[in-house]
Amino acid sequence: MAKRDEASGLDHVVSVCEAKGLVQGSHHGRTDFRLDGNIVVNVEDDGSITIKLPLDEQQALLAEYPDLVSLPTGWGHHGWTTLPVDHMDSVVIEELIDTAIRTVASAKRRRAAQNRQT
Repeated sequence: MAKRDEASGLDHVVSVCEAKGLVQGSHHGRTDFRLDGNIVVNVEDDGSITIKLPLDEQQALLAEYPDLVSLPTGWGHHGWTTLPVDHMDSVVIEELIDTAIRTVASAKRRRAAQNRQT
């Protein structure tokens, strides 16, 4: 996988998130991108991103890129996955952001359905 310039990698993440209609916000002083108020992508201080993935895809990504991908303490078991955008292919990043959007949207639909049942 070709190494990317960190600034251009983060610029690409911002462009993809904006093109997908995600809204820029802030969480604990860090930039994030949200779908209907729910975080999809966090931009970390070190130039990496943390995204929400289904657990099976998270595990596959960890297996494929064990030296690049990490799980944030306390949140990894919920699917949150940290990626160094300066070392990831732009197409892979776009696909992962698409997956994160679907994951967050699906969770939101499940919560809404559960609320209707109660």
